[in-house]
Amino acid sequence: MAIWNDEIEDQFISLIQERPALYDITDKLYAKRIVKTGLWREIETQLVLPEKELRKKWDSLRTQYTRYRKQQWILTGRQQRILTRLQFVGPYTRRKETTSNLTITNHPQMAPAVKPGPAPLKSPSSLMLSQGPALPWQNPLSVEQSPHWHRSERGQAHSVAQALQGLG
Repeated sequence: MAIWNDEIEDQFISLIQERPALYDITDKLYAKRIVKTGLWREIETQLVLPEKELRKKWDSLRTQYTRYRKQQWILTGRQQRILTRLQFVGPYTRRKETTSNLTITNHPQMAPAVKPGPAPLKSPSSLMLSQGPALPWQNPLSVEQSPHWHRSERGQAHSVAQALQGLG
C-alpha cells in the first residue's frame, strides 16, 4: 500500500485528466476495456504503483468529489482542494434520481390527531413536582412507554414476563 501525499495525488489526477477514456462516458474508448487497461498500465509505470491501488484511489477520489459537490456546509481545506482539482470530472458525473416505494395519499375524512400539550406551570414548586423522580428507573411509565410491558393483539396490557410464559 502506497503512501499518498498531495504531490503524488496531484500528479495522479493530472495523469487521469490526460486520459479522458478513464472518466468521460461519452468518449468512444470509454467502453473499450483493453484500451482502458492500457491507460491504467501507463499510469502504473509512471507512478510506480500497482494498478489495483490506482483504481481504488481513483474510485475514492471520484466518490469524494461527488459527495463534496452536493454538500451544503463548509468544506475543509482538503475537501475544497479535491473539489477544485477534480472539476474536470463534473460534466461526466450526475446525481442518481432517488426513488421511493412509499406512496403518500391524503385522506380528507381523517382529521390529524392533535396531542394536548403539558399543562402550564404556575410556581417553581409545582415545576419541581411535575418533573417527577430524579432517576430514570424511578420514573413511572405508561404501558406504551415501558420496555417491560406490551399490548396483546386484543389490546390488553401484559408484562413481558407474562407474555414469555404464555400467560398473555
